[in-house]
Amino acid sequence: MNRIIGKSINLELIVKDDLELIRSWRNSEEVSRYMLSNSFISKFDQEQWFKMICKKKYYLYWMICLKNGEKLGVAYFNTIDEEKKIFEPSLYLGQLSSRNSFYGIEAYYQILNFAFEKLKLSVIYGKVLSTNHPAIKMNNLFGFKIDKTSPESSILNVKLDSKDFYNCSLVTHFKRKK
Repeated sequence: MNRIIGKSINLELIVKDDLELIRSWRNSEEVSRYMLSNSFISKFDQEQWFKMICKKKYYLYWMICLKNGEKLGVAYFNTIDEEKKIFEPSLYLGQLSSRNSFYGIEAYYQILNFAFEKLKLSVIYGKVLSTNHPAIKMNNLFGFKIDKTSPESSILNVKLDSKDFYNCSLVTHFKRKK
């Protein structure tokens, strides 16, 4: 699926031309401080990453775009186990003007809904830095529960089952808007 169409945003599969913009976002302090891996990414590293994700059975990396095509950030699933279909969702808004907007919430809804509807997952697992309060809040909005705390106490393992997702009021709101 090349595109996921939302109400105010679309998710477009990442292409090679997006790499430098993505790299600049990922290397910015505003984004990297919330990432599990926050080391500097070189142009070579970014190109190797792109080659690697293109080879995956499940290519699940999208640009978050406004309807006019303006790129705001990235929404994706890290593949943990392709055979067992275990994926970790994540997103970041690199465009600072889009922070504190509804775009991130809509993008997160779109990828979670995609996972349950198209990939037929029954559970989604994730990891969140305990200091990433915006991500913790957003995960709570969608019904994620803390599964366990990692040995590194700075990482929370979270879990969302499809029942909790579909029963949360925010998802009900999105479903009504269709």
